Amino acid sequence: MPIQHPALISSYQHVPYLVTNGEIKDTALKAVLSSNDAWHKRKCPRLRTISKGELLTRFLAAHGSYLPNEIPDFKLFIELIVRDGREPLDKGKVSALLESVLPLKAARAPKLCELKRALSSALLLVGYILQRAYSSDNHWAVFEGWIVAASYVLALASKTDMPQSEWSRQFSLCELGALEGLASLSDECENRDHFVEGDPLTDGHFYGARMTLLVGLLSAHALYQRVAQPGTSTPLFLRDFVLKNAQNMKIFGESAIPYFFIAALQMEALGQQLPAEAHLIGALNAILEINGRRNENSGLPSTYYLPEEAVRVLMRLDEDHREDFAGGAYTVQPLIDFLVRRWRRQALRSVWYSITATSMRAFNPGDPWEWFRWRSESGALNSRLAASPQSWTALLEEVDAVDTSALPPILRQKPAFAILFVLVYPHRFTRELSKLIEEAVASTR
Repeated sequence: MPIQHPALISSYQHVPYLVTNGEIKDTALKAVLSSNDAWHKRKCPRLRTISKGELLTRFLAAHGSYLPNEIPDFKLFIELIVRDGREPLDKGKVSALLESVLPLKAARAPKLCELKRALSSALLLVGYILQRAYSSDNHWAVFEGWIVAASYVLALASKTDMPQSEWSRQFSLCELGALEGLASLSDECENRDHFVEGDPLTDGHFYGARMTLLVGLLSAHALYQRVAQPGTSTPLFLRDFVLKNAQNMKIFGESAIPYFFIAALQMEALGQQLPAEAHLIGALNAILEINGRRNENSGLPSTYYLPEEAVRVLMRLDEDHREDFAGGAYTVQPLIDFLVRRWRRQALRSVWYSITATSMRAFNPGDPWEWFRWRSESGALNSRLAASPQSWTALLEEVDAVDTSALPPILRQKPAFAILFVLVYPHRFTRELSKLIEEAVASTR
């Protein structure tokens, strides 16, 4: 039946459609044909049908070569969509799939229409991949999946100099998906009586790591709202949750340090200055102690180890693991900078001997767009030792001179997104990125 409404011009010809993702079988087809004959005799439009075959043809025409149509890519896609929705997101494999879809290494400069089509396909695939996580209420995986997708939108935009108007909508959709994941996680935490999973007798090994993730993620949600929408107040539940459970956080590896950093900033925003500083002083002491050469430990797993991988290594559950992390760390320098900006001179003096014995490492991707890749193919790994003795005045000047212009311009323009980005990409946690986030949060006070 045609639409009857005063806002519509009645002279427009109404064309009815029946769209199905299945096939129209003989019985239904005969009914449609006979009905069409009857409607045609009454000078009414015929019903048009679109079934599975035509839909598939249209989808392929819309997405073209940017669907993973090569066998290795298709296998990876199938592996990701059948993955148990309760598992942590495999960011390495998701990134590999996105890099097979996006023309980041195209021999020729892609046309704008090709870039837009590639972004649409990438977001479509991420939506497919996250369906099982949605079904399982795995809000952490949903959050990380959309942040990875958003990062690759920025990677393509940086690499190809796409006009912002052509990619901002796709980026906003990814960011919205991530924020909805955090909002759902916050609601779940608010409605739970405890945070023990599985057997309480064995969960003690993993409870601290779980609380690290929860406190960091909920803190990031609050800080994002604070930076993106100045004047936004922190919900009472979130305030109480962070302040109550920050003491239950546990360092399972260096990839946990960005969560400690974000939690400390949220504690500062709640007026808990001294507890926030003590929070990171404790984290710094732990890294220096565990990664020091004065014991036989292999050290904390580096920022390149995902939480589940790091916990397995730390708990000696991975018998084949042989990598030694002692003697250096990627997260010591950003923690030092945090404390120097707050004039915690005595706290740093008490551990400076241990700092001078630790190699402070930092990896800087070769091209700005590679900041948003899960694994950069070019760049420089810098390693240095702290001065001994160290002038406090010189240290203040050095920290003050940290130049955030070393970061990609597109990331500097989105400090609120950087708060979420650093949790999903802990190996990008540098002193420059930490300063960008600190300045963004401080500007809201």
